[in-house]
Amino acid sequence: MKDIALAVAIRDLASVTTIAKVSSALKEVGELVTKQASGRVFDEYCGTAVKPRVPVPRPRYATGGFSATVIAADFNGDGILDLATGNYYDANIAILLGNGDGTFGAHVNYPAAAGARGLVAADFNGDGRLDLAVANQFVDSISVFLQPVLDTTPPAITVGVNPKTLWPPNGKMVPVTVSGTITDTGSGVNITSAAYSVTDEYGEVEPAGAITLGAGGSYSFTVLLQASRLGTDLDGRHYTITVRASDNSGNSGSQASGVTVPHDQRD
Repeated sequence: MKDIALAVAIRDLASVTTIAKVSSALKEVGELVTKQASGRVFDEYCGTAVKPRVPVPRPRYATGGFSATVIAADFNGDGILDLATGNYYDANIAILLGNGDGTFGAHVNYPAAAGARGLVAADFNGDGRLDLAVANQFVDSISVFLQPVLDTTPPAITVGVNPKTLWPPNGKMVPVTVSGTITDTGSGVNITSAAYSVTDEYGEVEPAGAITLGAGGSYSFTVLLQASRLGTDLDGRHYTITVRASDNSGNSGSQASGVTVPHDQRD
């Protein structure tokens, strides 16, 4: 209805004959145009105001260097659309899993080749799951990702402790070496997630911290545990050392090993 009001004003402008009337009509047209632009025009028939449009914040998601192409598909089979981009300069693709509410999780990158840009999603190997292919412009090739983000397996973690028994129970702090490996053959280990914690049956000595991974996912660190137990504790004092980590697809895993301060040496 706001367009009708403007049209009527413009029609009236064409019929005026004096300078004063032209000036007044032009002013009326100008006011209507201004009100339309700001969303404050009133419906001439029902007398209600047209509400101004409120800008909707648009989230931005990091992907990689020069994301040249984006496609939407359900890559992990959860019934929710995800996004994939080809990162032209970084020679990889980025997958952003959808949350189902119009937002997306953090990107996970998979290596392709230089000039990755053209993307297509289809079931290339006939297993009923969606795969992904990307054209690499600079090297005249394509990269195919079978089940690109179907990594639902947590990292494989091994934990070994030495010594496993603290004796004698003289109250001293004894260094215990914790070692093993953290590996993931899917999306890879998120190296910032590797950590350990100690649970003391008595709730007294419970160190925790981050783990630094070496070649092949190996790690080794030392914790100090107290060689003591209550004389009435017939099964001894038990420490549990837990190592945990996540992969780059968000799957988390953990493994634990124990250290005991026995009641006596026969335990």
